[in-house]
Amino acid sequence: FADWAYSDEQRVESIVAAFNDKMNTHAPRTYDGVKYLKTVGANPSIKMRRTQKNAAWRMISATTMLADHVVGAGKTYTLIAGIMERRRLGLSRKPMIAVPNHLVVQWARDFYKLYPGAKVLAATPADFTKKNRRRLLARIATGDFDAVIIGHSSLGFIETPMEDEKAIIDENLASLREAMEEQRKSGESGRTLTQLRDKLKRYEEKLQTLTERATDEMGIDFKALGVDYLAVDEAHEFKNLEYNTSGERVVGMNDPKGSKKAFDLYGKIRGLISRGGGVTFATGTPVSNSLVEIYTMMRYLAHQDLVDRGQDNFD
Repeated sequence: FADWAYSDEQRVESIVAAFNDKMNTHAPRTYDGVKYLKTVGANPSIKMRRTQKNAAWRMISATTMLADHVVGAGKTYTLIAGIMERRRLGLSRKPMIAVPNHLVVQWARDFYKLYPGAKVLAATPADFTKKNRRRLLARIATGDFDAVIIGHSSLGFIETPMEDEKAIIDENLASLREAMEEQRKSGESGRTLTQLRDKLKRYEEKLQTLTERATDEMGIDFKALGVDYLAVDEAHEFKNLEYNTSGERVVGMNDPKGSKKAFDLYGKIRGLISRGGGVTFATGTPVSNSLVEIYTMMRYLAHQDLVDRGQDNFD
């Protein structure tokens, strides 16, 4: 391909122009936490590494961040420092941290180790049982906390605002119709077209169900809770996000259907960012074995960048 691409001068000019217009547009920003980060109120006996300080400073400076750090690199203290400094600087009013269910208490302990004077609400999955949920959600909505720590499964018990979910379904419907049009043009596989039609029908039904959904009498959804920053630990557990494609049986592509919990998180994140909030993912394995995972991480954390570059469609 390279031999063919560069064998014609006009073609070279066209490729270089396309690359410069679409890709070669930004210089990577550096984040110097060693110089700028001030961890006011932190335990002086805990010395943070340069990488931790730089990442915490990035949490303060950028809307979204992926802490792609290996196990043992200290992601916990990074997220805690970033969240506490966002609070101190007035950038976040109510940060939430979603962690694996069995680590909720451990995270609360680590929070107090680094910031002994912090005010933290740690809610285990037991606190989200039906009889406790109303009281807990009301407490989160009205309380003044430095951080609210909940388990991954508990995120699903907090309703995604209807307008956020509807916007994403409308967007996915448009994407599906685009994929179907591509499939019709190529005429390669009727089976794929049928699958896309089925998916389109499911989305239309989902949209209908959404408009008929009875609202919670408390009226406390994710937006009403007042959460304006979300940090997700072990974020790879949400990698199975649905996507639309006209491709079929391509090696390295996982199931386009996705999971309910990933779609739920996606809806919360898109809504949160649209309201001026921020998001941090922490995981040592954002990409393990599939090209789709790169696309998924970008959709969660850099959706607008994909749209601006015309790369929001997977194909």
